[in-house]
Amino acid sequence: MIRYSDKHIVKFLLVVMVVTSSMFVLQIAGRTDFLWAQILYCAVMLVTTKKINPLKYPAINYIFGMLFVSGVLAQASSMPDSYKKTALVMPLMLLPLYLTCMYFDGNIRRNKNWLKTIVSLLKVSVIIQMIWFAVQLVAYNALHIDVNKELFVNTLHMLDNASFIRNWVYYPSGLSWHSATLAPLFVMGFILFDNVYIRLLIVAEALLCGNATTFIGVILCATLMIGYKFIFIDKKRISRKAAYALMLLLVLSPVVLLRFDLGAVIVNRIEFLWGRLFGRQRDESSIAHLSYFTDYFKIVKGSSLLRVLFGYGYGCSGYPITQIYDRYASLTNWSIECDIVDILVSRGVFGFIGYYYFMFKIMLKGARLDYRYFILMFVIFVQGFGYNIQFDYVLMIEILLYISIARGVNFFEQKAPGKGLKRALNFSDLEV
Repeated sequence: MIRYSDKHIVKFLLVVMVVTSSMFVLQIAGRTDFLWAQILYCAVMLVTTKKINPLKYPAINYIFGMLFVSGVLAQASSMPDSYKKTALVMPLMLLPLYLTCMYFDGNIRRNKNWLKTIVSLLKVSVIIQMIWFAVQLVAYNALHIDVNKELFVNTLHMLDNASFIRNWVYYPSGLSWHSATLAPLFVMGFILFDNVYIRLLIVAEALLCGNATTFIGVILCATLMIGYKFIFIDKKRISRKAAYALMLLLVLSPVVLLRFDLGAVIVNRIEFLWGRLFGRQRDESSIAHLSYFTDYFKIVKGSSLLRVLFGYGYGCSGYPITQIYDRYASLTNWSIECDIVDILVSRGVFGFIGYYYFMFKIMLKGARLDYRYFILMFVIFVQGFGYNIQFDYVLMIEILLYISIARGVNFFEQKAPGKGLKRALNFSDLEV
């Protein structure tokens, strides 16, 4: 049994771990708070419970196992030592996440309030990111202050870069250096929150963040959610909420736009995204992302059968691109910025099949519990065509979705007692 004092430590680490999971600017010694919290959480759980019971889900174990298989086999390749090291180190850095999810599974099995608390903490994380995004937007456009740079780089010295600047244009990115990290988080937030005003804010911030992957994901999610409710839910109730939201939007929008001169900013963002998505002249980033799909055939042609089947190693998918085009040759390692091709190259055909089997199983089997499983996973899958968004926190959420399906518990209907922040931090029924 875990002592009373240890329970409070575990609960504190749970809060830090889940709330900061998408906040990449929060770092200690070059590693995110999310990783450190996982390590500490697992250490406390191991010391107090003295148990390590591997997850009993073959699909999840296969994903993690293939990362190590690819990493070990990469040692026999002709890649530079920096890539070989990355192929081994990156899977090792995911071990705390595996152990964390292992303890999550055990706790959820004993007490479903664990899942309620985790879902509530994820919602808190979304709200914090949204608020910080708004602070960035107002501070930069009204006061010409880059708050991420001033706070996390110049003052706290947590990292060297905390801002998203593309083609000399500044974009709010939340508590990260790239707004693509918000892509899956905003989609999840749109689904988890029933509040129409929060959803409108998510759509607005997705538009202003300057990242097409985020914007497309949120719009696709909104379209699917509205389409489902229009077909299956009472239309009068929806139209009334929409009317209230529209009235509030019409009243407040002119005030906000004029006060902070955001009208020109919004117009520029719309023109920018339209040009990236549909314009005749796309920027270098868009061109590179689209070309990765055709580049894969060149990679296969120049790779051994072992590399095609088992990959180059986690975090090393950029190596064959460097060999072909001499792109990013000065980097010690890099990954292709497209989930589909990145996973196919880094983990090989076998790893690719395993990962997307895992994702589609959540999508299709979860749909039997709740249509929102399908929408969330389908949108994340689509976003993966435009960027590599399978961050560690996304994998954690996907594993929790998988566990909830296996346990027959609806992830999207988990609400802890209380309201607002008190709901998320209510640990009265949370037994470790």
